[in-house]
Amino acid sequence: MQISRLRPVFWLVTAVLVSFSFGEVTFPSGGLTNTSFTDLKDHPQNSKTYNEFWTYHFDLSQNIQIVLNFSRANLGRLKDPVCGTDMAVIGFKGKNYTVAREYPEKNFQFSNAIEGLNVHKNIWFKGALPKAHQVYFNTKKNGVSYYVNLKFSEISQGKTWGDGVFKLGNEKVGIFIHIPRARVQGVVAINNDTLVVEGTCYMDHTFQSDMGTKLVKYGYRYQAVGDNIHVGYILETLKQYQKKIIGFGLTGTPGSLSLLKPENVYLSSSHKPRGVRMPKKMTIKYDSRSVVFTRDKDRSSWSILSEFRGIVKWTAKKFMGGEIIYFRGQGKADGLKANYNFFGLNE
Repeated sequence: MQISRLRPVFWLVTAVLVSFSFGEVTFPSGGLTNTSFTDLKDHPQNSKTYNEFWTYHFDLSQNIQIVLNFSRANLGRLKDPVCGTDMAVIGFKGKNYTVAREYPEKNFQFSNAIEGLNVHKNIWFKGALPKAHQVYFNTKKNGVSYYVNLKFSEISQGKTWGDGVFKLGNEKVGIFIHIPRARVQGVVAINNDTLVVEGTCYMDHTFQSDMGTKLVKYGYRYQAVGDNIHVGYILETLKQYQKKIIGFGLTGTPGSLSLLKPENVYLSSSHKPRGVRMPKKMTIKYDSRSVVFTRDKDRSSWSILSEFRGIVKWTAKKFMGGEIIYFRGQGKADGLKANYNFFGLNE
């Protein structure tokens, strides 16, 4: 990623620009609802800092984890709107790889015919959920080639809480779990070193009317490994939103899921890797039960600003209000093996 057309005067302005919206947090009404293709598609942009993400979490054979994120991003005056992907491949023959690709906004194409998204002719997903789905990623960057081609089966019906929309003052955050659980099989290759893999996948989708750094402080995603579904996507809002907890969890069998509405998050023990407070052990209190999560050693850590350097990175961090750092690995949810994808805001 490159930030273009930045001028010295603009640096001085944006370095001190901080934008806050004050207001109450409003949760979706109603209970658990099925997601549809309308929910999966891109939602109407309603601000110059609107962002949207479709995030796949793969748990594959040979102890490989992949987090693949499709996105469209608007950073206001910082740069032109873009779309793209970032991918973390964790534990591929004992090594980790991270790659990000960015394209002009015009590349972002949702197709009704294939019920899928293209950001590049070699980077896409398609398939009428929950009947079928496929993810394809084929690119080369900095001398490293990446190839991921995974097909889905036994896909659980997508779910959300009510209409999926949380209101933070004048801002909105939409959260949908389009794939609570599915089986996958296919090929993962790095530099033509190819592995045939199988495993499972969880996929969620987020839209936000402002940059995440202006809305939330921490995020916790977890997916228990096993035949039943035990997943959660929890966000802790910033202090101007009373640090309210938004998001939801799902628990049960693929054919019978229950909605878990979060009320609070308690950290029993924590530390500060890369300057961000992360739980070693925490309890997520839902309306009907609590989930105790133990985070073991991180297998991967990544920042959204990883590819920026020097004054460009400093300017971007100031403009955005901080740097979001992700921590990914394996732990336990209520004693069950679970994968996690946590993040924290380093202000």
